[in-house]
Amino acid sequence: MADKRLAEFGYRFLQIDDTYQSGRGLPETWLKWNAKFPRGIQGYTATVRDKGFEPGVWMGVNFQDEAVVGAHPDWFVRRPGG
Repeated sequence: MADKRLAEFGYRFLQIDDTYQSGRGLPETWLKWNAKFPRGIQGYTATVRDKGFEPGVWMGVNFQDEAVVGAHPDWFVRRPGG
């Protein structure tokens, strides 16, 4: 993005999806970044900002581990009322 000078065309954010996670689903995996990002969130944000953009992270809104759902039902909204 920086090499293509996209900031000059109004591009402001560089957003990655949740492939940075070290696992699937559990909240602690949102904070522990995998080997693709050896410097973690600090390295990602510093690199993006050094290139003149704002960092962003896409987070999925689904969950697939039924054992965790059963163990922590209070983590999930099951219907509009709670």
